[in-house]
Amino acid sequence: MSKVVYIVGSLRKDSYNKKLAERMQEVTGGEVVCLNDMVFMNEDLEANPPKVVSDLREKVVSSDRIVFVSPEYNYTVPGTLKNAIDWLSRPYGDNKPAIIGKSAAVCGASLSFIGTARMQKDLKGILAMLGVKFYPKDLFVSINMETGTWDEQTDERIVSFAEGL
Repeated sequence: MSKVVYIVGSLRKDSYNKKLAERMQEVTGGEVVCLNDMVFMNEDLEANPPKVVSDLREKVVSSDRIVFVSPEYNYTVPGTLKNAIDWLSRPYGDNKPAIIGKSAAVCGASLSFIGTARMQKDLKGILAMLGVKFYPKDLFVSINMETGTWDEQTDERIVSFAEGL
């Protein structure tokens, strides 16, 4: 089984996207990474980046696949996730950027009936510029507003998506 790292674009404690990442992790193993402690990208720190940045880079470099699991803020990618990608797109040491040429999937959960479609489109545009290779399936998860969860049919789609990773 391939080594998967799930990068969650939401900082919220009870994030639907963190729950989605954890559900997929149950299927694939791997690690869920939250960005709560990530520092802002700063070129002055590149030569000696903060530990949180080095740790994220190492997780990405050692993974076979990255799964970006994120909400949609103002019709696009949350700043926290874009900031992490900015760090991952920069060369470090004698190495190429951690994210260049990696295999990735993009998905997300939302109360919206279209899930996170606009964020996914924008994020794929950013990642394509970095040479990321995409998993061919999409996953848009709509959360039931009354229950705060997804239904059984959606769970089956989540499991199927994860199994294909």
